[in-house]
Amino acid sequence: MKLPNYVYFGEGTAAGTGTAQMYPAENFRGIDSADATTAILYFKPVVNLEANTTDGDNNDAVTVTFPNTGTAGNLNFAQICEIIAGAMRGSASGAMTVIADELNGNYISPLTSTVEIVPGG
Repeated sequence: MKLPNYVYFGEGTAAGTGTAQMYPAENFRGIDSADATTAILYFKPVVNLEANTTDGDNNDAVTVTFPNTGTAGNLNFAQICEIIAGAMRGSASGAMTVIADELNGNYISPLTSTVEIVPGG
């Protein structure tokens, strides 16, 4: 039996306020360029509620930041997507990969700084 790979995102401050979420990588639905320094990653919600309710029907949204794609020498958006998708594949079955953890300052390169998690966003 193959175990799923997981991806972890944490938002927060040094004071420890914020939220964190771990998703099975197979819940990834897509990535959208929000602007030259941010992208929104969409995941199927971890909690699925009953049919005919609004809660749990929308994808979760995780906003991540990176160096300005319009600046010479920086990666373009397609390259950033390729890196994020590669990190989601993981290195071993059942592995957890930290994609962006604002509270602990742990990011896959080239992601940096702010993380925002919006369930059903």
